Amino acid sequence: MAQTPAQKQKAYRERLNGRALGIQAHVSKSNLPQLKRWRALLKNANTLITACRIEISDYISARSQAWQESDKAELFAEVVDAIDEIADSLQDIDL
Repeated sequence: MAQTPAQKQKAYRERLNGRALGIQAHVSKSNLPQLKRWRALLKNANTLITACRIEISDYISARSQAWQESDKAELFAEVVDAIDEIADSLQDIDL
């Protein structure tokens, strides 16, 4: 279903605010003990990185076959691979 410009803008604002991803806007130092706060921050970082990867992958998929076979597409694929490495590194952090 096609979205209206207003719906697209609303979805964009929600992504920026993290509401669409369930991200806490701010984790206050006084709200949580250090370890829990750090875990929450890492979880939020992982969520943002995953969202970035999904958006880039969707962008690539939406392009024509000719574009997907171009040098530009190869650069985007390298970015996705780098994002995957970052996500894997975040998963390896055990707090």
